[in-house]
Amino acid sequence: MGNLRGLHQTYSPVGVKRMDCTAIIIDKPVHDFQENTLASIKAAFELGADMVEIDIHPTTDGEFIVFHDWTLDCRTNGKGVVQQQNTAYLKSLDNSFTSAWA
Repeated sequence: MGNLRGLHQTYSPVGVKRMDCTAIIIDKPVHDFQENTLASIKAAFELGADMVEIDIHPTTDGEFIVFHDWTLDCRTNGKGVVQQQNTAYLKSLDNSFTSAWA
């Protein structure tokens, strides 16, 4: 199967820029996985993936966090750039992605 991003929702990449919120343009979900989550990574390996690409951001307190988007506004109840936050704040957020297409 090769290289996967973990199981993720699909969308048309036409016209999508790096900072765009893909959660608001995803196709109707066909599974419960959100990319860059432990569940999606595990499922990808169970389906035969050799490796999985993830997005890693540094935090203001010297930690690292796995989060798909550049900003928090798209998929959480938080605001701002991921890299400009500390770990405690990031862990306090609701990472629910369903509100974008509910």
